[in-house]
Amino acid sequence: MTFNTQMLEVNKLQSLVEKVIELQMTSEELDKVAKYILNEECPFSFSINLSIDVAPSKSKSKKPLSLDDLDMSDPKQFLKFIHDANDTMDEKETKKENITLYLDSISNKTFLSMLEKLISDVNKELNTKSNLIKTNLK
Repeated sequence: MTFNTQMLEVNKLQSLVEKVIELQMTSEELDKVAKYILNEECPFSFSINLSIDVAPSKSKSKKPLSLDDLDMSDPKQFLKFIHDANDTMDEKETKKENITLYLDSISNKTFLSMLEKLISDVNKELNTKSNLIKTNLK
């Protein structure tokens, strides 16, 4: 039991370390881009790809499925029950909507403000995750 608990802790720490490495690389790349635009005023263009989980809208409220009303000796009714159960499960699934934004026409100043905020947020998250790792290693 202790071994399993320790393995879970190790896996959690490993996941945190991977996140810290990813955040560190992101921070460095954002910083590099900001320096190019600030120091050299290089022309730039970028696109943002967003993937949004869209919750299904509740169009109509179906009555809950109940086994109490089901006559197991009637194959037709049982098949209808299975189809209704399947439809109910499908309604609860979320779908992803992909949106691509092309923001080529914004000014360097606006872009740098966005980068500054991104770098700040990434570094804050990086510090939080690093502190979690340090706390767990003690």
